[in-house]
Amino acid sequence: ILEERPWLGELFLVAVYYRSLSSNEIAHNYQLGVTELVDPNFIWGGNINLSDAGGLKSANYLQFGLHNLATDGLDQNLGETQLPPIPAAGIFDVRFNLPANIGSLVDLRNSNVTSADFYLKFQPGTSGYPVTLNWDLTSLPEGSLFIKDVQTGSLINADMKTQNSLVITDPQIKELKIEYRESTTLNVGYNDSWNLISVPLLSSDMSFTSLFSNSSSAFKFNSSSGYIQSDTASNGEGYWLKFSGNQSILFEGIKASNPVQVNAGWNIIGPFDQPINSNQISTMPTGIITSDFFGYSGGYNSASSLQPGMAYWIKVTQNGELNFSGILNKNVDNYAEANPNAAIVITDNSGKKSSLMIFDKYSNLDRYELPPLPPTGVFDARFTTGKNAVSLESENVKVSVKGAAYPIRIKADGVSLQIKDVIDGSILNESIADGEEIMINNNSLNIFNVEIGAVNQIPTVFEVAQNYPNPCNQTTKIKFSIPTSPQTAEIVILKIYNTLGQEVTTLLNKPLQPGLHEVDFNASQLPSGVYFYSLKAGEYYSVKKMILIK
Repeated sequence: ILEERPWLGELFLVAVYYRSLSSNEIAHNYQLGVTELVDPNFIWGGNINLSDAGGLKSANYLQFGLHNLATDGLDQNLGETQLPPIPAAGIFDVRFNLPANIGSLVDLRNSNVTSADFYLKFQPGTSGYPVTLNWDLTSLPEGSLFIKDVQTGSLINADMKTQNSLVITDPQIKELKIEYRESTTLNVGYNDSWNLISVPLLSSDMSFTSLFSNSSSAFKFNSSSGYIQSDTASNGEGYWLKFSGNQSILFEGIKASNPVQVNAGWNIIGPFDQPINSNQISTMPTGIITSDFFGYSGGYNSASSLQPGMAYWIKVTQNGELNFSGILNKNVDNYAEANPNAAIVITDNSGKKSSLMIFDKYSNLDRYELPPLPPTGVFDARFTTGKNAVSLESENVKVSVKGAAYPIRIKADGVSLQIKDVIDGSILNESIADGEEIMINNNSLNIFNVEIGAVNQIPTVFEVAQNYPNPCNQTTKIKFSIPTSPQTAEIVILKIYNTLGQEVTTLLNKPLQPGLHEVDFNASQLPSGVYFYSLKAGEYYSVKKMILIK
């Protein structure tokens, strides 16, 4: 150790030999003249003492903390020494119970951890309770440090950073847990207007005015009373919040604890400080989840990955809890994933969009139940059944649009539609072919009758049908199907040949999307006879014969 003291005009050199520090020497400063010796691998340490009603107490402070060289096992080089078994009742004893189930007066963990639980076991002497604990506030780290009973965590729950002693009177309490959580920060981006948000860390001030300076009032959801304005956030709970412009919020605090309590019906929950896959969420009781997880981004959408700072809807059958680890169990029937045959796409003037799905042959639509309607002013489009999917078995349906910025556009995707107002069709009565859309300027039109026409299904095989009629007189139709391929559009070539193999005409030579197609062939300029038509689309090729009789 080299230290220069210019005011003395001398240079002092102190030779120090290395040895393992004892439990009472860790994090202790030794004054060697004007030179200070400190263990450089020690991060932080807390000292705690315990005494019973008769004044019996631990001879030395028990010590706990973080150290660069510590493990969860017994680190004798750091002062952790295995104690004999707990003595008989009536004999005073106090110890830490290491993760390796070893008793020690010292419990150190590795400095890489951001959270740690230290378990303190004790038994008073014959004088019994109350048992009093004292600790040194000056040695405690940043972050949070709570001391709790191990039974429920609620009988005793003391903040060790704001008080330096604890008195225990309940003789049933014989073990305590010291919870350490490192303080951290997390940056989350939010979109302009309405968002489903959560607070991913436990901050010192959980009021919305402190956490979100440029936002509206926050609303939480209660299944019995609906939306309720909230002034203070709770970890694990989700809220509706409106921002003026895109926002980047920096959260600062400690990691929140599992699990999240849910009530029967719909709940808005938040996934804390780490991304969580929905299949990693377990429930207690098991099998109470009956819906997908739904986030919101200009409309409700099913989410497989839950992001910190965001919030998600989930529906459960009964009161319980969600734990962010394990395997998710649902009560809904097992079913294969299905792709919709068609969709009704609704877009408002601000770009918010919802796709309402149409299934041709799909009987179980339970999974497509949407969460409750958002607060007033939030864009939402759904079928009046409360779902975002219907079956073609119900040809006439109603669509509801809320919180939209007009004009809105309604597009038919893979289907033909007839859109009418719900009164008598005198205000709105429009037909929409596949791929077309209509624009609605009247903001009083927010519920529509929709008649679903023929679905343009994507075929699974390449097929060229026999022309009809055949034989034909002057005109005939040629139908063919193009399945989905790696290309988004194939060059389709349809040609007519005579019996000598000579090309008569080319009917098609352009890209076509996968689907069912039909071409009219006018043969009025050709003589009677036998002809052939060939169709080539990518790797597919087919030739068929037709007869022309005049």
